[in-house]
Amino acid sequence: MKVYKKIVAALCAAAMMVSVLSVSAWAVPSGITVQVNGQEVPFTDAEPESKNGRTFIPVRAAFEALGAEVTWDQADKSVTAVKGDTTVVMALDSTKAEVTKDGQKQELTMDVAPYSKGGRTYVPVRFAAEAFSCAVGWDGDEHTVMIVDVDALLGDATFENLDGWFRADLEREVPNPAKTTGQMSLKMTMPDAQGKIQAYPLSATFSGISTDTKAELQMEMDFAELFALFAGGSDLSAADKAELKKLSQAAVETRMDLESGKIYFTIDCPLLLTMIGEGLGDGNVWYLMDLAKLSEAGGFDYQSYLQGIEEMLGSEYAGFRELMVSVLSDLELTSAAYDYEMLQTSAEILCALLSDQAMVKSGSNYTVNWALKEDSSVLGQIKMTYQTSGDRLVGVKMEMTIDDGMDGMTLKMNVREDGTNTTMDMDIDLGNDLKLSFALSAKTVQANAQPAVEPPAGAQIVDIMDVLDEASNGYNDLPEGWENWTDEQWNAYWEAAA
Repeated sequence: MKVYKKIVAALCAAAMMVSVLSVSAWAVPSGITVQVNGQEVPFTDAEPESKNGRTFIPVRAAFEALGAEVTWDQADKSVTAVKGDTTVVMALDSTKAEVTKDGQKQELTMDVAPYSKGGRTYVPVRFAAEAFSCAVGWDGDEHTVMIVDVDALLGDATFENLDGWFRADLEREVPNPAKTTGQMSLKMTMPDAQGKIQAYPLSATFSGISTDTKAELQMEMDFAELFALFAGGSDLSAADKAELKKLSQAAVETRMDLESGKIYFTIDCPLLLTMIGEGLGDGNVWYLMDLAKLSEAGGFDYQSYLQGIEEMLGSEYAGFRELMVSVLSDLELTSAAYDYEMLQTSAEILCALLSDQAMVKSGSNYTVNWALKEDSSVLGQIKMTYQTSGDRLVGVKMEMTIDDGMDGMTLKMNVREDGTNTTMDMDIDLGNDLKLSFALSAKTVQANAQPAVEPPAGAQIVDIMDVLDEASNGYNDLPEGWENWTDEQWNAYWEAAA
């Protein structure tokens, strides 16, 4: 799957989860204040108010604070707000709204309608602000609605280099289905109980076949060196150490079909099975995670969500700036005191590392140097090197140092991808002789078969939703007041149950 599709799908999934978790956050009391771009909006003759579980604001004061021009059409009983290339038209007592962006007009349905009170027009704040690609939030403690124009936070930054690299990647032909094979290693270095520096290694190999919506992945891990290190200074007998080594292999296999929403996985790990006794760790048992069922439990339709993603992925790439505005505006704000500054800092970092203005061209490379400052002190330094070949981005190097006045941290990362081979190396030094290293190498070629998306015939399948339902029913059978039990009460209960 192409890089841009992966990024957008992940961002959409994150935005979907945020919206599900924040549905109930908009039933608000009276005495509401409105904050636009970190500044409280003065309302001289009309106050924001809560109605039918939604927050409404007097349209003129709030929109003009965003820099929009507001007009009223007496004949149509409608209000029009214009800002940049976006025009929003809403009529009194109608849930239909007309939004025009970049000359493209569409009619949207709001869940509540604007209304008139005391000669002032009130509009639903969330819909109105999001129509202008603003981030919206509610601080319940301060009774404050927050609106942030995230496009303004990006200032005059342009992202033509990134746009060119993205478009080149989108136009590149990729294997479908694709077969990927590779290996990775992880090593942590730290002092042991006696202060001696020890390295704790873990290695794995993987292979898989994938299409845009289906995937089959196998991974094999070897814990032998790690266990040998742990067992080296122990009182285990030679026989026990040999037995531990035999148990130190693990394999994980995943098969998924995103169109149906079904993901299956199995773990073959003798040590894990020995510890648990049954189920997890038995390679003959496959676990099913049904995204459609999970979505239904969360209150939204999985197929509708998929359709929305397909429409987005099928549309023309709008540009990196537009993508960043969409991501930042989807963030749910909860603190009137801190969240505007958080968005400001996020936008500053994006521009400092990714904008054309931050990049200095040297041959086929582009470099970025950025210092994280607090007052006159430099707290950290980031150096990025973007490596290109033709019109494609083929590698990224990053060196980061953080000086917090204590242990500090350094990070070095190098990623390269030429369409067939992918490598990644990362080293983190956390100070106090604590280090972490990660390495990955993979090769992707045209596959001769489609990925398997279901477990082998005859495999035992356990539906995770059924396990969760059983656990929920178990809690329903607990005595009244179990939510406040102490550890001693829980221990006594489980002993009695056993």
